[in-house]
Amino acid sequence: MRSIGLAQRALDKMITRATDPRKKTFGKQLYQHGPSSRFAPTLTRAGGVVAEIAKSRMELDQARLLVITAANQVRRVFPLHV
Repeated sequence: MRSIGLAQRALDKMITRATDPRKKTFGKQLYQHGPSSRFAPTLTRAGGVVAEIAKSRMELDQARLLVITAANQVRRVFPLHV
């Protein structure tokens, strides 16, 4: 779970950086840039930076749910006797 927390902080920083009005490239903020049609995979052609951030968020949620599910299964198999 610690690495998931670290990934969450990295995602938060990525969102902050992409929406920072002081950070502009080629006259636009990062979130306004579309993908390069030459290098971008097919799935992200619609959104560019925003699509990559959304994909990262989905992968982070998947990892978090996987850890929680595994912890619940371990708890059921090995109940804590106090």
